[in-house]
Amino acid sequence: MMLMAIDHVRDYVARSAMQFLPTDLSRTSAAIFFTRWITHFCAPVFMLTAGLGAFFWMSRGHHSKTELSRFLITRGIWLIFLEITVLRLILLSQISFFGAPIILMILWAIGLSMIALAALIYLPIRLLATLSIAIIALHNLLDGIPAARFEPALGPATLSGVAVETDDATGLAVKVAPVRVGGRLAPALPEFWAR
Repeated sequence: MMLMAIDHVRDYVARSAMQFLPTDLSRTSAAIFFTRWITHFCAPVFMLTAGLGAFFWMSRGHHSKTELSRFLITRGIWLIFLEITVLRLILLSQISFFGAPIILMILWAIGLSMIALAALIYLPIRLLATLSIAIIALHNLLDGIPAARFEPALGPATLSGVAVETDDATGLAVKVAPVRVGGRLAPALPEFWAR
């Protein structure tokens, strides 16, 4: 986690962060390459340990599936709440939801995954193991899909998330759209964000 933090901070403080990719072996140093390379393992390991933690919490603590499901749902909701409050304050220096899009990124994805896990725990372990192994073993079959299908997301720096337009009077969401900011900005931004 410390290496991931170092890599993420480098994006904000190092001039070279905007000049070349840290995985460009012709221009980067071993330390910079390693800090970026190791970050590719962080999110999968976080999700693996979340799943293992849920399993051990239920089996070793003698909790029921209902208790575990409730725990995962509340933990997922808390992560989503942190995404739209604390992370929003850190990234955008604002907490107001009135008239500004809400960008949902990593904590939202992990929180939603925990909510999904709350439902998946009711599947038989053999089926869950089979599905998990199939996803891990077969995900490279999608490599044959041409990159042109994902053109809006191409680019050296890509931000993916969800934009939510809120009503000024009530603060409630009125429009939701995906956001992909990368090599081609205009086609990937929601129309209401272009105002």
